[in-house]
Amino acid sequence: MLHGEVDPSSLWTLMRGALENLATAPWLLGGNDRAERRRRTLRLWREDMRNRAQQEEDTSHVPAAGGKTGRERVQDIGDLASSLGIQGRLAKPEAGKLIAEAVGGIGLQPRQVSAAWRAASGFAHGRYWPNLRASMLRDAITAGPTMCSWSWSSTRASTGHSPSTPTLS
Repeated sequence: MLHGEVDPSSLWTLMRGALENLATAPWLLGGNDRAERRRRTLRLWREDMRNRAQQEEDTSHVPAAGGKTGRERVQDIGDLASSLGIQGRLAKPEAGKLIAEAVGGIGLQPRQVSAAWRAASGFAHGRYWPNLRASMLRDAITAGPTMCSWSWSSTRASTGHSPSTPTLS
């Protein structure tokens, strides 16, 4: 990357992270009761520690004396869930579902936000299809102190697909 230039997928990757983080707090707090909020918190924490364990394996990392590995922490989280009376598997949260569920409660359109996240995820993972469907981030407009609005071109002229411009607000 040259100084002062940004490649086309960078903005999408940043937006993806922002959407995932935007949705996490209301999802965690949006459970019907304390037990569900605890389950959601432990699901998220377990997935984080599972990812840590994978990274430790990839790098042959060993925690300092007295520290725990990601695998040990995954086990601790399972034990904590049991001690709290949380039964069943602590399945990893699925980002797309988490986003769709959370953003409806904060006044955004779940389908539109999920579509933007999916396009951003496609770019972040180096997939080809987003180049055809969502190739150019056109603008990010502040819609107030806590809301952002994104719009993008959903097609490129060379694809032969009819253009449309979804907008999130």
